[in-house]
Amino acid sequence: MLPAEDLERARAFYSEKLGLDPVEQREGGLRYVCVSGEFAIFISAGCNPAAYADGLGSRGYRRNSARTSRAGSQVRGI
Repeated sequence: MLPAEDLERARAFYSEKLGLDPVEQREGGLRYVCVSGEFAIFISAGCNPAAYADGLGSRGYRRNSARTSRAGSQVRGI
């Protein structure tokens, strides 16, 4: 799970910059599914950014495989 202070701003970023739209929205959170796995974003009053510095792979992001992850990223130019 990834924290966000402004859920609508996070939704706009993932939609406009990455072409991802949430598959589920609940009070205080969004869930996304993409080629390489799934992740959730939740409303947070603030967090220590260092806690998430190790990347998406270790916190709240389920990866299907390294191959699909690379292929999906390359399609989106990441």
